[in-house]
Amino acid sequence: MAEGWTSNINYSICQQLKITILEYCVCDIINQMVRKDKAKSVKVNQSCLANILGVSRQTICNTMVGLGKRKLLVVKGKDLRARTYSVKWPQQIQGAPVKAKKKQPKATKEKKINTGSIFPGFMNDYYEFFQKRTDIKPKITGADGKALKEIIKHLISITKDKFKDMEDPEVEKKAREGWQVMLNNWGIIDPFLQKQIKLIQINGNFNNIIENLKNGKRKPLNHNKQSGVSDLKSSIYKRSFGTTNQGNKPG
Repeated sequence: MAEGWTSNINYSICQQLKITILEYCVCDIINQMVRKDKAKSVKVNQSCLANILGVSRQTICNTMVGLGKRKLLVVKGKDLRARTYSVKWPQQIQGAPVKAKKKQPKATKEKKINTGSIFPGFMNDYYEFFQKRTDIKPKITGADGKALKEIIKHLISITKDKFKDMEDPEVEKKAREGWQVMLNNWGIIDPFLQKQIKLIQINGNFNNIIENLKNGKRKPLNHNKQSGVSDLKSSIYKRSFGTTNQGNKPG
């Protein structure tokens, strides 16, 4: 069920519908299942859903009941074992995940990035990050390895965009520094994203993580703390990723 699910959380939809990130993700997973099966509605295993999102089954049950009462989740069938679900976004919501994606123009081919020589270093950083949080080493699947390669390629790409004249060894070093900053400052991003620590999840949430480090979505208890955390996140972002404006030079 929704194996390998990743989501780019649309905060705008959350604000317009006044729903939580968890409620959005439940709807998004069900939407993806409906599209994958080419069906009008699908059966939902709440235990699997809870495992994917890192919450309890009771939390998922309560969330789905609440979405149903607000008519965002359409429930069909009285028998629990045969019950099916689908998502109904209001028509005025723009960019909701239920809508078909527009075809993107073909991107121009770029020089292939070889991640083989630097992959072990990035993976070692992830091992240390995971073990600090769990006291055990992570289980790495083929999908996780592929996700880390995609992360490396993207970090190298945005580094090259910023530092146009930088040699490849320095680009790789700078890209790894960005990766380390992301992992070392995991505790200041959105609490929901903090639970998504599989490599396939980090890869899928990459844009949201960067946006969190830059703008600071987490709200501290008081104004002074809020200002301090926001400044810290901004400093971290600029130090590691800077801006993508042409002409910027490393500080």
